[in-house]
Amino acid sequence: MLALTLVILVTGQYLLLGYWLALFISIEFLNRQQIYLKSRFKALNLLYFIYLSFIILERGSKVLFPIISASKPNLDLSKIMVLNIVEHLAFALVVCTQLYFYFCIFSRQTGHKKWLHLKIVVLFNLLGMLNEVYQASFTFKGQFSFSAEALKDIFVNIAGSVLYFCLAMYWFGWISPEENITRNKL
Repeated sequence: MLALTLVILVTGQYLLLGYWLALFISIEFLNRQQIYLKSRFKALNLLYFIYLSFIILERGSKVLFPIISASKPNLDLSKIMVLNIVEHLAFALVVCTQLYFYFCIFSRQTGHKKWLHLKIVVLFNLLGMLNEVYQASFTFKGQFSFSAEALKDIFVNIAGSVLYFCLAMYWFGWISPEENITRNKL
């Protein structure tokens, strides 16, 4: 984690410090919760670390590896677009997964899991829009004006949250938690 912090500071990606801190605090909190520890938490922690490393290294690659970036100027726009889309899809999966555990920790919801996952999708997309407002205010573009890039990010976030929902429904099924526990024991 120290190496990632140094990369953020060396490459001047100060905006990422807030995300790094939020993800770190979230992972530390989840690692102290029994419901999280009963899951495949080591794999999830690795997923979160890989995601954060990908973001920091991808955004810092022009500063860290200027020769590589300059050697293929024609590919930069398409490469940046694809990496940005992958970044936002991964962002959706990471945040929705964490929101799932937070809902499990702080609520005693019973009934069908599909409603829980729908709440997560809606909450995530609201957070995604707030994230775009935050980024716009950090870059002095105006708080409530979305650029074409920001709108693309919002749409990719929506696609990522729908992907999360589909994966969650595949994993948990369209059944109640009690039925799911019984089914998983078989």
